[in-house]
Amino acid sequence: MVNRRDVLLGVISAGVVASGCSNRRSGTPDDETRSDQSKPRETYHGASTGESVDLVVGGEAQFEPTVADEAVPSATRNEFIHYAEVSTDIDFTQEAAYSLRFEIGSFESVRKAVREEAFELCLSNQDLVVRGGGPRGVLYGTYELLERAFGIRWLAPGPDGTVIPDEPSLTVLVNDGIHAPDFAARVAGAFHSEEYLLWAIRNRLQPTYWPAVSDAAFTHTSTEPVGETRGGYVASTNIHSFYDLLPPSKYREKHPEWYSENQLDLRNAAVRDALVERCRRFFNTNPNVDHVAVTPEDGYGWPPRFASDSQIRAQRDAGQPARLKHHRNISEPFFRAISAIANRLKKTHPDKRLYTSAYLNYVWPPVTLQGVPDNVTVAVAHYNPADYAHPIGSTATEASERFETVLQRWTERAEAPWLYAYTVKYALDCLPFPIANRLATDIETIFQLGYDGFYSQGGEGRWGQYGPHFYVMARKLWNVDISADEVLDQYFDGMFGRGSPPVRSAYDRLWNALQNADHAVDRHPLTELRPVFTDGLIESVVSSLDTAVSATTTPRTRRNVRAMRLGAAYTKHYFAFRQAIVDHEEGDRTSLRRVVDAYNDIAELVDLGEEWDLDALPRSLVDPDGYFSLHGYAAHLGEEVDTTGPRWTVS
Repeated sequence: MVNRRDVLLGVISAGVVASGCSNRRSGTPDDETRSDQSKPRETYHGASTGESVDLVVGGEAQFEPTVADEAVPSATRNEFIHYAEVSTDIDFTQEAAYSLRFEIGSFESVRKAVREEAFELCLSNQDLVVRGGGPRGVLYGTYELLERAFGIRWLAPGPDGTVIPDEPSLTVLVNDGIHAPDFAARVAGAFHSEEYLLWAIRNRLQPTYWPAVSDAAFTHTSTEPVGETRGGYVASTNIHSFYDLLPPSKYREKHPEWYSENQLDLRNAAVRDALVERCRRFFNTNPNVDHVAVTPEDGYGWPPRFASDSQIRAQRDAGQPARLKHHRNISEPFFRAISAIANRLKKTHPDKRLYTSAYLNYVWPPVTLQGVPDNVTVAVAHYNPADYAHPIGSTATEASERFETVLQRWTERAEAPWLYAYTVKYALDCLPFPIANRLATDIETIFQLGYDGFYSQGGEGRWGQYGPHFYVMARKLWNVDISADEVLDQYFDGMFGRGSPPVRSAYDRLWNALQNADHAVDRHPLTELRPVFTDGLIESVVSSLDTAVSATTTPRTRRNVRAMRLGAAYTKHYFAFRQAIVDHEEGDRTSLRRVVDAYNDIAELVDLGEEWDLDALPRSLVDPDGYFSLHGYAAHLGEEVDTTGPRWTVS
């Protein structure tokens, strides 16, 4: 089957063969980033034709796994054997008639940006071969083999999200051509624990490397074993890295002029010198990382008049805002400084890239700078303007239309930019976020615009609310043509078993309410989400999820439904909590009891989630020092409420 986009555009995928393995493919490689970003990239998703191979005959494995290349990740053979044996109870380490070879080959017809991640499953002299363009490609091909032959899916992190069918086909289609991702960068951000990182890699997303802030050499953190044994890392982040690179605790006393209220003063040549040196040292220490992040701290706090009056006028004359949320547009000086740093870094590390963000009051592209250097990756944050209820470019809100303009203009200033997507929006306080369909549409949009990367703002501990769109995101970034509904069917059926129909119905009702909102949803839950997620809607959703709990027949699927139910039940209590605080601020002295009752209801849900070991609501919601803590709202209550214990009380 030829890819649907290829038919529409008259482009035939190179390298689809049915005659076996080949180290080299015909076709002209697209080694350079496209100069005309209005044309979608060529895609590689194999063909429907090929040859079926039985992995097991008469209860015995027909292929013995062997690693044919020392560069192949050590996890590859181990992952195959582990899951094959769990699935079948057959010993795949015994000597067999033929070999299952894991090896690295050449995929010259595939564009350079994704060549190392390309793979093929093929026969060579009766041996079964998983051949990748690089270590990641071999690993991705192995996961494809496990999916095809054993039906295994990694729908969510951990055992509850791993689906291993009781009766796998044990037959695999091979010689169906090359497979490669549609986006070069598919970065799972803010995933730190091993279970989450492994989920990302098994779904062909890329792990990020989080350096130790206090160490001048950026030594590896606990994510090292996961990334190192699975093909290396793509990007180094903390996503706000100025103070990681030049920690104030180390440099401010000696160089106070380097710092403003909350940022580095990039106008200072010594700051730029120090950043260049820091990046060079990082790459020398960590040669397996592709990008280093040089990104501002979150928030504003730039030096006064960081952008000159003439630079502000240039933005305004180009039809771009002079101010964003009352702050001067600083895109001109910021991206000029980043470009200067990148040009110097390129002289010593020509194969490495500098990652930076377009965000807040520097989200619009510069207009007097013709373009950032080709070793700069710009991740355009879906923020300012933002609407998370409607697809990018939707005419439903001005914010959606305006942000599409931002994305379009960046294609004129940066080669193959990324989208920084708020797959988790922290300001929405862990409320349900049913955006799988919207996210799928956004991925199609940025593909058509020529974007080649996607950085997802992640977050652990809330899979019950966010799992569907993370899974759709992963599948859609590899194959932009895949149907979101098809992926959601796979997710709901695998996660919830016989409880799937009412869970899917509940999810769709939440999504329909969100997409039909007559306003943008950005960062204000009480005013933006409460009119959408009404009490009646939430009650109907919880009722459907109760029905789903009763329909489940396994502990795994029951836990998964309960995780989603906790997220839905939390919604009503959260809105009651926030509204009671507003009422208190407006002088309603009777509201304190409602504040305390709603908070305690939420605390009970968090405790219940932990008791049932559910990935639903993070403990930080009720932790006084937690990142998402509801204790932050307690400052409005004074001493009339005792918030020191596990449950609040009225003093």
